[in-house]
Amino acid sequence: MPIKKYCFLLFFLVTASTLPAQVLLDDTFGTADTSGDLAGVGPQGAQNPPASATWVLNSTDPNASAIYTSGYFNPDLGAFVPGSLAQTFATDQSVSAYFAGPGNQQVLSNVGDALTLDFAFTMNTVNASADGIRVALLNSGSINSDFNYQVSGANSDIASSTFANYTGVAAFFDPSNSKINLYTRDSGPGNTTLIAGATNAAYNLFAPAGPGGLGITAGTPYLGTLTLTYQGVSNMGVSFSIYDMTDPLNPALLAGEGSAAFDSPASFDTIVLGGLNGAGDMTLSEVSVVLVPEPPVYALCAGGLAVLASVGWWNRRHTAKAA
Repeated sequence: MPIKKYCFLLFFLVTASTLPAQVLLDDTFGTADTSGDLAGVGPQGAQNPPASATWVLNSTDPNASAIYTSGYFNPDLGAFVPGSLAQTFATDQSVSAYFAGPGNQQVLSNVGDALTLDFAFTMNTVNASADGIRVALLNSGSINSDFNYQVSGANSDIASSTFANYTGVAAFFDPSNSKINLYTRDSGPGNTTLIAGATNAAYNLFAPAGPGGLGITAGTPYLGTLTLTYQGVSNMGVSFSIYDMTDPLNPALLAGEGSAAFDSPASFDTIVLGGLNGAGDMTLSEVSVVLVPEPPVYALCAGGLAVLASVGWWNRRHTAKAA
């Protein structure tokens, strides 16, 4: 067997050990029961990951609003037209959804496992607001249907005791510049606010904002990305960026990264997207969560050693026959 075939076999075995990305959610807001304001019609969207999720408005303020416009199939275009979920931040509020059921959280346990939240959005009004727009990947802490802290129902309380169980990570940014702060979220009996409020005892800053720069341009479509990468026991890499979707060759408009302490393994089931009173508005057109698992290093090493052992055995056998 030529040496090139050995190399090919080794390459094939190692690359075959790499697990494919798993789409946990890809929601284009096309499954509303009744398009309208979640404050009035209640949560909208079918809870059917990865195709769709149910979205809940989190605010106790009567001015809170989140308009769900359902997508549809356009026969003239021969394609699905995505819907949208729009929030105007006239008060502190957020929308949340779950990409895994109670007790079935996505676990990051191998070094290199990565969980990415992508959200396509536009802002028609952009106001200076430190930490004004907020994005989070959290774990509800739900164990099963009997210990389920995932919220449902119309206009769920933004300061609900159920949120005291939530942990995870969040990116808070000022839409008028590139100042991003990264936070971890702790559980605790007093940590009942999801992601609202200028200050919040539940959140701990671990990567402060840089000097700032360009901000969001009104009416321009952007892609926001929050990625968590498991780096080992009690260590999670976190990165957040926003790209201008009209010019994909440009570097990230906003970017920040850091490393935070997490319990091992880390588990997630919750998406939160919201903002503070006066930050402007945000219209979502697609939200996705993707897991890129990293196979254990020992599996790759074992695969490589197995190939090398086979090569050695074949060489010895071939030499013996030749003799």
